[in-house]
Amino acid sequence: MNRVKVAKELVKVAQVLVAGNRYDDMSEAELIKAVKRDGITLKHIKNQTEKICLEAVKNYGMAFKYVKEQTEKICLAAVEQNGWALEYVKKQTEKICLAAVKKDGDALEFVKKQTQAIVDAAIKQNKSAWNYVKEEFKPATEMTIEEISKALGYKVKVVK
Repeated sequence: MNRVKVAKELVKVAQVLVAGNRYDDMSEAELIKAVKRDGITLKHIKNQTEKICLEAVKNYGMAFKYVKEQTEKICLAAVEQNGWALEYVKKQTEKICLAAVKKDGDALEFVKKQTQAIVDAAIKQNKSAWNYVKEEFKPATEMTIEEISKALGYKVKVVK
């Protein structure tokens, strides 16, 4: 896209903002361009479509916080861009949770229903996810004492 086109689009967006109605008068195509440039723009869009939301979360996963109607497709796109977007997922599935912890193991903190597969994927991605492993999964999770010590930030001793 050349600079003149970009400048014209920015002027159009600025005119809408000055008029006080923000993004209400923009077409879906114009809104998609806006969220592709800056995903957080989604918080100002009243008439959201799945396409607009998808492009917003692909640009900035945490824009998911402003999605009005969550679909599995949008949830997956958000957590694949930023695992921490899982915090805002209303209907968590194992597929969504796995995608989140594979992106960022520490997203395990927001998993409502941990499974061994989710825990293992989180630990594999980031050993510090150990801090969020529920007690019931710790015995089955394979980590050395040294890895646990590093994840927790202090030396762990085994007492028999």
